[in-house]
Amino acid sequence: ISCNSGTSGIYLALTAIDLKKGDNVIIPAINFVAAANISILKGANVYFADVNEKTFQTGKKEILECIKRNKLKKIKVIFTMHLGGSPFHQEEVYGLKKKYNTYLIEDACHAFGAKYPNTNKFVGSCVYSDISIFSLHPVKTITSGEGGLVCVKEKKLYNKILPFRSHGIVNRKNFTYDVYQSSLNFRLSDINCALAFSQINKLKKIILKRKKIALRYQKNLKIVKKHVKILNIDKINHSAWHLLILKFNFKNTNLDLNQIHKKLKKAYIITQQHYNPTYKFKFYKKQKNFIKVLENADIYNLSCLSFPIYFSLTLKNVDYICQKIINLFDNQD
Repeated sequence: ISCNSGTSGIYLALTAIDLKKGDNVIIPAINFVAAANISILKGANVYFADVNEKTFQTGKKEILECIKRNKLKKIKVIFTMHLGGSPFHQEEVYGLKKKYNTYLIEDACHAFGAKYPNTNKFVGSCVYSDISIFSLHPVKTITSGEGGLVCVKEKKLYNKILPFRSHGIVNRKNFTYDVYQSSLNFRLSDINCALAFSQINKLKKIILKRKKIALRYQKNLKIVKKHVKILNIDKINHSAWHLLILKFNFKNTNLDLNQIHKKLKKAYIITQQHYNPTYKFKFYKKQKNFIKVLENADIYNLSCLSFPIYFSLTLKNVDYICQKIINLFDNQD
C-alpha cells in the first residue's frame, strides 16, 4: 500500500493494529523519532530497547532486557529497525512474537531492496514480521520525491489500512460510498508514484553502485583501521546500503565526533548522525518511562557518523573523502 511518507506508513500500521492509550510499545533506542512520536500521540507507553554492540541494531537479547527491566507483562507491538539498510536480527526477534502475543513491525525505511542474511527473501515479504514500512524519501534507495510503502502479511490488515489511507472511505459503488471511521488523506499522488515506478527497474543497479562505493571506503580506510571501522560491512551482508556509517575509536587521539564533523565540513564533506538516541531528546526526558542510559546506544552516539553514499557519488570523490579522514589521524598516535 503506497502512502505519502514513511511516517504516514507507521501511522497507518499502528492504526490498523488498533494501538490504544496505555498499550506498551518497544522501540530501538537508535532510530528516527517517527515511530516513538506516533506511539506517544496515540497514548501508548514507549519503552526503548538498547542496541547490539556490533550491529547497533536491536536484537532479541536487547528486547528481552527491555522487557525484564520494565517488568512488562503485555506488549502490543515491537518495532525493529534496519539501521543502514541490512536486517541482521529480524529472524531471531520474530521468535518472540508468539511468546508475547505481540505485533512485530519492521521500520525498514533504510532497507528497500535488501534481503535477509543467508536467505533469498526480500525485506517487505513479511516472512519475519506482520508489517514492514518503507520510505521513498529523496535520499532513500529509490524515491518518489516523498512517499512511503506499507507491506502486510495478512489480508485483514490490508483491508483495514486501505480505508484509513483515504478518509475512512469504503464501499465505493457507482456514485455512492460510506465512511466507517474518521481518518485523513495519506494517499501518494500519481506524479509521485510515476517517479517511483521509473526507478524500480534500476533498483539492482542502484544497490550495486552503493555497495561498490562502500567497498571503496573499506579498501581506502584500511590504513587507519585502528581508528575507523565501517559498520556492518561483510561478505554475507544483503544490505540496501542506505547509509555508510563509520565507527571511530578515539583512544590516544585528541579528536571527537564534533571535531571530525567540523574539520570535514571545511573540506566540503558533510557528515550526519543517524541517529541520536531518542531518549536523549528533551520531550522524551519528560516521559514517565524515561531512561537515562543505554550503554550501547550511548557508545553509538559518541562514536558513529554517517558519510556520503549515493548513486552519483564518484569513486574519485570517495578517494578524496577517505584521504581527508586519514589525514585527521596523522600524528595522532
